[in-house]
Amino acid sequence: PRRRDARDARTRAHANRTPTFHAATHVVTAMSACEAMQRGVPRVRADWSKHHRCASSNGARARTVALFACVLCAAVATSAHAAVYNACARGCHAMLGQGSCESDGRCACESGYAGVDCSIARATLTPSAYGLDSDSISPVRGPSSGGTTVTITGVGFPFDASGGSLGDGLSHGAACRFGERGAFNKATWTPATVLSSTSLTCRTPAWEVVSDYASLVAEVQISFSGFPIDGAIDLGGIYDSSTWDTGLVYFMYYDAPAVRTVSIEGTTMSSIMFTGETADENVAVVAVRGGPFLAGTGLTCRFAASSETAATFVSATKITCPVCDADSNGSCGDYHAPLSWLATLPTPTAVSVELSMNGVDFHTAGERLHIHGVPDRISLTHARTSAGNAAYEANADSGASTMTLDAITVDLVDVHGVAIEDDYGVGRTRGFTITPTLDVALSPVNSPAVTLNTSPAVVTTTNGRATFQLVFSAPLVVGDYLVHVVGEDCTGSSCVSLSAGASFSFSVVPGVPVGLVSVPDSSNSAQVPADLSVPLGGVVVYVVDAAGNRLNLFDEDAHSISVTSVDSSNVARGTGSQLGGTTTVTSSQGVAWFTDLVLTNPGPTGAREPSETSVVNDLTYAAPSRGVSGADDVYRLLFSATFGGSSVETIAVFTAVIGRARYLEIDNHTVATMVTSSTTSTIASSIALKLYDAGNNIITSQDAGMQVEVGPYPASNSPTERTLTPTSTVIETDTAGTATWTFAANSITLHNEPAGYYRIGFFVVGSAYIQPAIQLIQLTPGTIGHQWRYVLADGEDIRFADASTPLGDLKIYVGDVSGSALGDADRFDSATSAYKVWRTFSCSSATLTLVGTLTGDTQGAGEATLSGITLTSPTLGAHTI
Repeated sequence: PRRRDARDARTRAHANRTPTFHAATHVVTAMSACEAMQRGVPRVRADWSKHHRCASSNGARARTVALFACVLCAAVATSAHAAVYNACARGCHAMLGQGSCESDGRCACESGYAGVDCSIARATLTPSAYGLDSDSISPVRGPSSGGTTVTITGVGFPFDASGGSLGDGLSHGAACRFGERGAFNKATWTPATVLSSTSLTCRTPAWEVVSDYASLVAEVQISFSGFPIDGAIDLGGIYDSSTWDTGLVYFMYYDAPAVRTVSIEGTTMSSIMFTGETADENVAVVAVRGGPFLAGTGLTCRFAASSETAATFVSATKITCPVCDADSNGSCGDYHAPLSWLATLPTPTAVSVELSMNGVDFHTAGERLHIHGVPDRISLTHARTSAGNAAYEANADSGASTMTLDAITVDLVDVHGVAIEDDYGVGRTRGFTITPTLDVALSPVNSPAVTLNTSPAVVTTTNGRATFQLVFSAPLVVGDYLVHVVGEDCTGSSCVSLSAGASFSFSVVPGVPVGLVSVPDSSNSAQVPADLSVPLGGVVVYVVDAAGNRLNLFDEDAHSISVTSVDSSNVARGTGSQLGGTTTVTSSQGVAWFTDLVLTNPGPTGAREPSETSVVNDLTYAAPSRGVSGADDVYRLLFSATFGGSSVETIAVFTAVIGRARYLEIDNHTVATMVTSSTTSTIASSIALKLYDAGNNIITSQDAGMQVEVGPYPASNSPTERTLTPTSTVIETDTAGTATWTFAANSITLHNEPAGYYRIGFFVVGSAYIQPAIQLIQLTPGTIGHQWRYVLADGEDIRFADASTPLGDLKIYVGDVSGSALGDADRFDSATSAYKVWRTFSCSSATLTLVGTLTGDTQGAGEATLSGITLTSPTLGAHTI
């Protein structure tokens, strides 16, 4: 405390004698105090811990202004000694024409004037014996901690080039001392090394041993009286007997700056490439922040304790340094060539950054400069925009048929994986090409195959990074996918791949319901044989997403799904088999089961039904269920539902094939006509038969040997059926296996019945399942009378016994040999066919008493009717008339 009080007293006395602040300083505000240091305002000391004064005491306002300036500068520089003495503070006596202020804060004196502030007239000075002047020292400034090696130049320095003896007790032949305002003390006495007759070097002492004053400017004197071996102990009293020479040589002290942060100008990168260049292949410029920094000569940066470059003063808190001296191309050397001082260092690495404000003394930055290598490979980042959905749903992009993934970010990295912005290619342009490829071997198979594109269509890096999206031509099927991404330098004549790419995988799960898929479907037709009713088996309909993935448990809704049979235009089918069964089903967990669908074929309509005087001949079969010659054999079942207001459909396909044989049919059936002029008749035309299944499809191929036989229809041949019987067995055999049979003309002879309509059948031998074909036959009467026939008008030949029982009208007519009524066509024989015949007859009974007209005459009409016959007291039993 006593020393501090004494020092403060000296400071106050000195301030009263020589004002520290120029009058103009009083108007400097606190807000501009730090910038004022750069423009030449006197040094402001903010060493509160040492109780140094901020300013002179000439005026309360000056103290107030200085106080605010002190606080601000202390905050900016965070240093006990926040600025440096600036000779310009005294004005360099510019108003007297004695000097002017330099940019580095020193005074440039006019001829005839000298001194730190140009206040001394050279004419009043004793010239230096060794030609010393203000330019005789280098560097001109150094840190207040001392230790700066300065070189002092002059003329006539005592110098023994042979290195002779210095004399007893001496370690050096010369010495330097540092003082302030003409005051020197032994503590500043340092040894000097004489290098030649014009130069010597010595080291500066710390400012605190030079002076307690705030100027930080020391006068430097030299002596060639020597420096003792025992140093400051100086038992020989050399200091007190030394002769000192002065030539207005000054050395300015400054507070060592705090070098805090290191960054790279013009980029967000925290490192530079080992070429020393930015991503644009320009020389990288390092920004060093901290302070306080001083402008002026000697401002230098040093990297890795070996490479020095001139620094540029930006502000009291920032300087910039190129990492190399630019060549004619503005770069540090050849393309991707490492800096010479980095050639032996591993990459990436970090090197020290040092700053010097005098070119000699360097101050190490608190951070190191990081170095990275050239682009070697890529790194890839792919993050879902929705953190809760790790997998992608197989949905189409809105309003499109594509499927787009979330953004992918690719960074260029060096061999150690450090992300870098350097994408300057061999072709001297920027931007590496990024290409993704789907690994189809390790990814699910999509049918049809999807194509992979990107958005944007061409992906290139910007500042070493590219962000893009994968766009698939269609939504993907469920599964795990693998995508490979490579980087290439395509700026030159050909593309050069980086040493390694990157890969990433993603998963796809079912998306929202947008469609239906059936099993079987349109590409996998199921064959069904034609029959009366054909079960289609279980048809399963799945709810699917845009990629055709079955939703199953992912579908929590129930959907009503209906089915109809349609043609190729998806219009309801009007021919062929009819769809039956349950045609509307509600889905559960994305599945609807149609278990009882059938295709039915209708039976024939109409008939071939004969009677005595007429015939029904309208037997009609439906169109072939497979179409003519199988041209319409495909059955399309359209399943439809509504999702979100939109109708969706799918098609299940069944192919109808020839079923088992169901019936025979006569080709081009017509009624055959025969005359009952004899007991038998022959069908004069040929009859061809073909075989059909239950779907009315003609069968054209079968096992050879099937036989068809002609017979009465129905086969029972009961008296009430109007059918004819062949006179012999008539059979045709399909020897070629073509399912056709032809009965030649006149090959079928039948026993005649009375004139009228009849039918016969064609039967497959040995098959009760195959229905026979029916042939209608018309028998017409002959012309030669052969037998009497009768018709009893009152019906059955049964009467109830009474005294007089009516028999009813009895019509007697002439029949030919088959019993056909001839009517007025009755002829006696073929020789007299031009003449009608009158025939007479009489009636009698051996067991009945007949009363009435019992004789008749046909009179050429071929018939006569006896009326009014009665039976007198007939006995019970059967009677013959």
